[in-house]
Amino acid sequence: MTNLLATRNRNPLAVAVAALMGLSAPAAFANSVFVTNCNDSGAGSLRSAVAAANNSDTVDMTGLTTSSPGCANSTITLKTGDILVSQNNLTIRGPGQSALTVTGKYNGTTEPERLFTHTGTGDITLEDFSMSKGYATNSAATFGGCVSSNGTVLVSGVGMSGCTAKSTGAGAGGGAIYAASSAIIKYSTIGLSSAQATTGFAYGGAVFAKGGVTVKYSSISANFAETVSGKSGEGFGGGVFTIGNAYIRNSLISNNQSDALVGGLSVRTSSTTQTTILNSTITGNVAKSQVGGAYLKAPTIAVYNSTIAFNTATNGGNYGPGLA
Repeated sequence: MTNLLATRNRNPLAVAVAALMGLSAPAAFANSVFVTNCNDSGAGSLRSAVAAANNSDTVDMTGLTTSSPGCANSTITLKTGDILVSQNNLTIRGPGQSALTVTGKYNGTTEPERLFTHTGTGDITLEDFSMSKGYATNSAATFGGCVSSNGTVLVSGVGMSGCTAKSTGAGAGGGAIYAASSAIIKYSTIGLSSAQATTGFAYGGAVFAKGGVTVKYSSISANFAETVSGKSGEGFGGGVFTIGNAYIRNSLISNNQSDALVGGLSVRTSSTTQTTILNSTITGNVAKSQVGGAYLKAPTIAVYNSTIAFNTATNGGNYGPGLA
């Protein structure tokens, strides 16, 4: 019996033309693996499709509708843990941000699980669906509440909310997204997410990207980085934290909060990096210590046609509420 889930789209015409012309066919193709239902596991599920995909394939959820099996609520609920993405490069594409949500089972007390764990070192690309209730927690350092990658995370047309990265014994970072390399966020919204640490530091309530961050035509709002009251440690970057290049264009970073330093955007870079903010607004962010809006530690800083205003730092010290 043919497994519809694992059916892959190849280009037979290209192969035929190559054969007629005496050319060697490409060694590998980027194919599509289709998701046909909203079940947690089994044939046709998102989990099964990711497991069946090869490197550089696309997991295609665009055909899912409310009439697809298990999709009456337009939701895929992950009941058996996070989805492991071992491929170096993989694209997961949905039918639209408002048409499908991938969610965890965390109910505020039990069953905390991240949604996607990318162990590859290339790119995980997530397009045109929403994510919620990813909750990664551990006694060790914990990163990425909804998505964690050893490489680069690219999101486009995605809504993310209610994602949490929490460590009960060390640092935490990237409430919604953690990228060991860079994070690229386009036409997306990230909100109501948090990085929480009992001890150590909490970095990036929404995003923590070690190698740099790009945000275009997106909103990052109402996220927070915090440490548990009375414990050692501090929160940095209620919205975004990176130690690489930062490029913010036509975007809004607002109403984020840090219980220590930098309510909105924190860029703490090496001597070779650059920060650019273009046609963007950073507003309404709060730091309980210093720098409410944006902390930009980079040798080259360019801010064009942008507003950084109405941010708050409870204890400004040497750094005020807006830009430092």
